[in-house]
Amino acid sequence: MFGRNRFLGLALEERRILAAVVQRTHGEECALLRAATFVFPEGASWHTAPAELGLQLGAWLREQEMTGRAVIGLPARWLLSAKRQVPPVDEEARVGLLRLAAEEAFSLPAERMVCDFCADLNEGGDGGTALIVGTTRERLRAVQEAMASAGVKVSAVTSTGAVLALASSAEADAATALLCPDGVEVALVSDGTLHALGSAPLAAGEAVDKVVELALRSVLASAGRSVERIDICDSLGLGRRAIAQIAEAAGLQAPHPPSIPVAGLNEADIAAGVAAPPAALALTAACAGTLPFDLTRP
Repeated sequence: MFGRNRFLGLALEERRILAAVVQRTHGEECALLRAATFVFPEGASWHTAPAELGLQLGAWLREQEMTGRAVIGLPARWLLSAKRQVPPVDEEARVGLLRLAAEEAFSLPAERMVCDFCADLNEGGDGGTALIVGTTRERLRAVQEAMASAGVKVSAVTSTGAVLALASSAEADAATALLCPDGVEVALVSDGTLHALGSAPLAAGEAVDKVVELALRSVLASAGRSVERIDICDSLGLGRRAIAQIAEAAGLQAPHPPSIPVAGLNEADIAAGVAAPPAALALTAACAGTLPFDLTRP
């Protein structure tokens, strides 16, 4: 019974994995048990030997006593997204139309892509918009191979940044930014729906505020929206003052540096920026939270 109440969140990056275990305590109440970071050993890679990487990850998870069904978060740079209008048709027809739109938007044949959709439909079923999100089958296969080798039971594969935005207390006029060694990703969520997702790479020595501004501008343009506030999760360890300066450079408020609140968890437990992303992923499984999309769905 104890083990069935534990849920694992794994936020994947190019050279590390942020991990967290959340336990359901009483009813829908949850607590963060532990959070840690798996830094890849020398020579380990998603691209060349995912099964070997999985063996190393599995050994590390056992050492950390981190178990449970896992929600896997992919970085935004591994994902492709496109916004499309949805005509007033039934669900089966809508899915077919969006799959054709994905091939057109991403210039890849269906057999090379895995996609899902975040629909924002009008009342009465008279159409709306949808965000198509996908990754390559090769990328997803490497992740699944690594997790199988690690002995991790995967319940869903989604976006770390999007789940973090949904799980935070961000208002409708706020964007959520996740700062990582690989770059910056920005998600725009309102009314429980993912409207836009984007990223910008971060080169060594590059000014983080410029990269945040670039990613934010791209996301807002694709969504056709504006915001007054940005919630920034700092997994780089830049510190409170640096995050405030980044927000100021973008002309926005940032009320929660260096982490952001995750609804359902004690803020003190996720004060470190590396804890919030995997904790938010685990929380979706622990409390049956809303996933923006799931790339394991057929």
